[in-house]
Amino acid sequence: MPRYLVHVGPHKTGTTYLQLRFDAARERLRQGGVVYPAEWSSAENEPSHRKLVVGLREGRTADLKSQFEAIERGNPEYVLISGEGINHLPQSAIAALRTLMGSHPVTLIFYCRRWSELLPSLWQERVKHGYDETFPEFFADNMSDPFASVIMNFALRLNVYADVFGFENIRLVSYSNICDAGIDLADHFFDTFLPHHRSLIDDLSVLPVARPNQSLPPLQVEVMRALNAFSIRNGTLPPSSALREWSMAHAGRFETTALLAAIRAAGATLHFSDASSSARQLQDALSATYLALMVPPVKPGRLFEPGASEIPFFHQRYLTDRSAWRILDELYTAYRATLRSAV
Repeated sequence: MPRYLVHVGPHKTGTTYLQLRFDAARERLRQGGVVYPAEWSSAENEPSHRKLVVGLREGRTADLKSQFEAIERGNPEYVLISGEGINHLPQSAIAALRTLMGSHPVTLIFYCRRWSELLPSLWQERVKHGYDETFPEFFADNMSDPFASVIMNFALRLNVYADVFGFENIRLVSYSNICDAGIDLADHFFDTFLPHHRSLIDDLSVLPVARPNQSLPPLQVEVMRALNAFSIRNGTLPPSSALREWSMAHAGRFETTALLAAIRAAGATLHFSDASSSARQLQDALSATYLALMVPPVKPGRLFEPGASEIPFFHQRYLTDRSAWRILDELYTAYRATLRSAV
């Protein structure tokens, strides 16, 4: 009877790195009794189980049931599932996932990260995927009531998982504690959850990019964010990563010196500390309920050591600069022309 390991990696907690390690070791793991299913990956270089997440979201349980049955017929010791999107599924879809696993035991593995690092990283991720909110807007939306923020209050998701899988079957991992200790994420995962299979990753080749999905320079992010605003203003909804992909490939062909100078002149920083009153209260509440589920390394009485960040952002007054506006309009017009030519 296989045990399911469900890795719920919210964005910006090393999820892509872990998935690439799982993918690189896939055949070795299979021979050792651990299945990391390939049928749920979107593409060869995208090892996240996105197809499983989409199937659950769309209620395609009949198709998924046959896939789960096929996996279990191989009688593996473990089935490893990993997908960022699991963390955004409604409780009904999470319950459907549990039903698809039948009576098999499940360990749900949830990663958390200190907010002073998580908030700017997640905001940038949103910009990459087409959203146009400024960082101060994003920050205010989450910090005005941290207990109501699904980003900051991990309990809003952990409670869902506890209801479906059982409190005792959840394991909480502090991404921040692992990084603070200088431990490799994949080494830690295998040491903790697959210790008898640890040797299977010892001599894997080094990833070509040590830190996949790295943050981008603030100026580049602001240009993307402004272009997203142009796109949304012109009716492009829902937001997507298409404009970002075009910008990364083509924006270098344009003369943007005046735009970048105007943005740079509007630069500022926002200071945030995890030791602030509201963040400390949330940390205390989370620790009281969930610290018992945390795997080492563990900080006494808390999920992670408080940190602080000076987070760069840009006042929007640069948009009153006619040269800056003209260049943004030129970039967006070129992007739209590319879309029209592709039709």
